[in-house]
Amino acid sequence: MSQADQMKASVNLLENNGRIFFFQPDIGVIASDENLEKAYGKFLDARRTFWSEVEGAGLKAGGVVDRGGAASVARDPVPDTSSRRTMVAELGLFAAKFCIALVITCGLVGVVAMRAVDGISGAIAQATPKQLSLADVTHKTADILKDIRSLSPQDREELLRNVGEISREFQPIVDAWRNPPPHP
Repeated sequence: MSQADQMKASVNLLENNGRIFFFQPDIGVIASDENLEKAYGKFLDARRTFWSEVEGAGLKAGGVVDRGGAASVARDPVPDTSSRRTMVAELGLFAAKFCIALVITCGLVGVVAMRAVDGISGAIAQATPKQLSLADVTHKTADILKDIRSLSPQDREELLRNVGEISREFQPIVDAWRNPPPHP
């Protein structure tokens, strides 16, 4: 328990219309009588009753009862507030969760990419010169050019825009592939 929690609670002593009042504002306990000693005795009984009810309800009010009669500072008689987080703690928790999600997502994307690369490299490795020849590539290129020539001018312009956009999007990936960063 910190030193702040071990400080004595403040109790106010008031006199009004011939009655003596003891009041502890931080927990809201008050007692009174015409006699000073009786008023203080009633106050101590009321405070002990308050703390026993708080403990019986399973609540924490921020202070500890000294069974001799003195209580530590009781800030807020509500359920345990130790689970409340500050804004910095919330942002830190968010950042940690985000990093974990990012690592998992990158891991899954990496697995999918590795499987795709393995599949492509396996297909290339299994291909023999008889299965894939330069004539096959030339025939396929001619088919693609014939399809492009048969497009309307608007479709051809849209195709060129799309190919340019795809090329710009993949340029950083191609650059990173050609010039990988050095490994530590």
